[in-house]
Amino acid sequence: MALAARRTLEYKGDQDEVDLLFADSDIYYPGGLYIVDGDGKAAIPANTATLIPIGIFTGITDDGDRSDAKTIGASNTIKGVFKRGKVWLPFSGAAQSDVGEYFYMSADDTLTQTAGSMTIGLIAIGFKSGYLLFDLRVHDRIA
Repeated sequence: MALAARRTLEYKGDQDEVDLLFADSDIYYPGGLYIVDGDGKAAIPANTATLIPIGIFTGITDDGDRSDAKTIGASNTIKGVFKRGKVWLPFSGAAQSDVGEYFYMSADDTLTQTAGSMTIGLIAIGFKSGYLLFDLRVHDRIA
């Protein structure tokens, strides 16, 4: 799965904001969960190793565009603003027993408990019906 529209998430506490160049040739949605790729750019998560979370895209870009679907072309020079901190992320079947467990980013809208080839895990720190709380500033290298 992948986001196809803006989504609104609930944050808890203070958030850090990070400006980062977008990776080339993709669409970025506010409310999406993004990582830092091997070139140091914000990218959509995939089933690959060392996906360090950069945070949630706010929809703010340094070109002034406030689009709900930011299309980035080749040879990109546009930066986006990402929030990092505690955020409630939707997870189907979320349960209290998930707190303390590892989760992995498999798309900009999807968490999984199956590591596959991913080596960076987020740790669930809270639960409420349909959601788990994560601090995107804290992650762990699994392998």
